[in-house]
Amino acid sequence: MVLTTAVLGLGHAGRLLLGVFFAALGAAGPPVAAWAERTRPPQRDEPRAAQGRSGAAQRS
Repeated sequence: MVLTTAVLGLGHAGRLLLGVFFAALGAAGPPVAAWAERTRPPQRDEPRAAQGRSGAAQRS
């Protein structure tokens, strides 16, 4: 609804503003992803029994 209003109601200015909005949103992606990786809690190691078919390959 907002996109339609911006494009149809504002004409060329609406299209330019929409383009600037999407460009800014795309430019913000990499810094946000880097922040998310930095602040993500460390993952614990999975127990061995949970991997594969209950350790059938490890018995031989």
